[in-house]
Amino acid sequence: MKLVHSDNLFYPDDRLRELGEKHGFAVLNLPKPMQEYAEAHQVYLHGFANTNLGLGHWNVEGHQVAGTLLGERIRQLLDDSAGPRPAPPSSPSGESG
Repeated sequence: MKLVHSDNLFYPDDRLRELGEKHGFAVLNLPKPMQEYAEAHQVYLHGFANTNLGLGHWNVEGHQVAGTLLGERIRQLLDDSAGPRPAPPSSPSGESG
């Protein structure tokens, strides 16, 4: 943060988001939603029992949360790119399926 003269911990993520908006590509920044999850659930997503919790690499729960966030974002992007979907055809008798 000193190097870029910022007091914003999320400065790199904000820059990537701005770049995506400018050039029209999707960006998913994980730090903010992961921090919100950790605070809401009172868990550490970094560190391990044999090291310092809250520091270092993602732990098992951190990977699970990141994977869920990524999966949700990919699903959203695919849904958005597919456009409206036609309703399924109904049978002549009016029964569905």
